[in-house]
Amino acid sequence: MNNKRISDGANRRGRLELAAGSRRGAVLVFTLIMIFITAVALFLFIEKAIYEIRTEGVYNERERLRPHAYSALETVMAVLLDVREIDGTLYDPSQGWADPFQYAGIRFPDDLRVEVSFHDETGKLPLSQMDREQLILLFEELDYEQTLIEDLADALLAWVDESHDQGRVAGGFSGYDRGDLPYRASHQPLRSLYELRAVDGFRDFFFDSRGVPTDAFYRFAGLVSLRDFQQVNVNSAPISVLRVWGRYTEADQLRSAGEYREESFRRDRDYFENLGEANAELGTDLPGGSFATAIRYLRVEVRVGEGGPHHRLSAVLDLDTSSSADGIPDPGANNRMGSPAPNAANGQSATRDHTLESFPFTILELRENASIVH
Repeated sequence: MNNKRISDGANRRGRLELAAGSRRGAVLVFTLIMIFITAVALFLFIEKAIYEIRTEGVYNERERLRPHAYSALETVMAVLLDVREIDGTLYDPSQGWADPFQYAGIRFPDDLRVEVSFHDETGKLPLSQMDREQLILLFEELDYEQTLIEDLADALLAWVDESHDQGRVAGGFSGYDRGDLPYRASHQPLRSLYELRAVDGFRDFFFDSRGVPTDAFYRFAGLVSLRDFQQVNVNSAPISVLRVWGRYTEADQLRSAGEYREESFRRDRDYFENLGEANAELGTDLPGGSFATAIRYLRVEVRVGEGGPHHRLSAVLDLDTSSSADGIPDPGANNRMGSPAPNAANGQSATRDHTLESFPFTILELRENASIVH
């Protein structure tokens, strides 16, 4: 009996010790789990805090650089006006305004990097003026797949023009009103090239599954303009634009001003002031109704930075003050965007006589830190 009691007592003590050990193990596991969860939460919190601090820092840095960007744009516009008053019109940056800050004698602080670039919109194809034949020529010039070329041309024309023959649109294109999210074609000129994400054919060819533009989109965007004009500037148009706009073939002896500059050099100037001069030098016949030598719409891009975050401005200027703008005039854009920009040279506030609205150019578009491609 005594041996049995001793054995039972030993078994109970063993079970109690085992139970106590299990509880200690469970507490330890629970503690480790809580430590892990706390560490993960702390890591995520720190990561989010660092991101927010960096984002706030970038925003503050851009806000600090913003006045310099507007001052740079103001300087560029002053230089453009000065050159135009001397020469009568603007033909090409080789007139002397390719480096407007050197022209104006402006020096920025050594730690401030200011860059400016120009893009002549009238050196591109005016998309709103192109017909079916020209669209097909453009897609062939871009070497798109032959099976897509006519379908893309018809799909685009049907999107912007209600009177376009809908029967030409490929049968494989479904009606916009029968999709998961029904909508209708705009039946008006494109306001943005990103609108092509809604157009049959372009949706899958110009954008990937995430809606990111493909190389085909960017090659197309590099040759077309959303501005409404009828005369392409010979001085800045590449050979592909000349060929499509003038409906030339490979058999035509056609050269661009850029190719001419590479082959020869004129001491007096490196651009054409009139179409007769251009035709004589290029050895071709560009009709005056379709071609010219002056810039109508000029995109100015300004980038200001100090090695880290930067501030970008993109402004489209209508240089023709004798006619109305094709978009929404924006002469007082800087007043809506903030106070007048400080002068780049001395950091003082610009007077009302030297704000963007005082220049005889119409600002059709003004963007800050946004995608330059429409």
